[in-house]
Amino acid sequence: MHTREIGGRLVFLHLLRRNLLQKRAASAGLHAGQLPLLESLMAHPGCTQQELAGMLRVTPASIALSTKRLQKAGWVEKRVDEDNRRRNCLYATAEGAARATEHRRCLDTVDGEMLAGFSEEDRRTLAALLDRMIENLGEDAADGLPLPPCHWKEKN
Repeated sequence: MHTREIGGRLVFLHLLRRNLLQKRAASAGLHAGQLPLLESLMAHPGCTQQELAGMLRVTPASIALSTKRLQKAGWVEKRVDEDNRRRNCLYATAEGAARATEHRRCLDTVDGEMLAGFSEEDRRTLAALLDRMIENLGEDAADGLPLPPCHWKEKN
């Protein structure tokens, strides 16, 4: 089998997954990049934009723009740190957390459907093969990319 066929399947799988998620999670109102941001704030309430940018491996300017949009929607709030008045801390609001939870539930459902009929052994084998592919491309290929929201590598 030509490597192009495998690469093409990976691209098509990504597109199918993204398209189905957009349809299913439309009620959550989140864009693809907003879920990792909200989930990071839920896991690390009170972090700064700089800290959030480091966690997600994106530029502080990107975080500033995203948090501004999420603040306008009422899903993130910025508070001045009482101990350091120059430090602004970010928090997911209850509405933001609810939207992220709904979006995550849709994503988990889509992933469950995608892996339907796979045994636990099949899933472990697939994960190991994908990990090997990721490692083959090396860390340089990931420069500037955000970490996956589940930080899968830390859980292994």
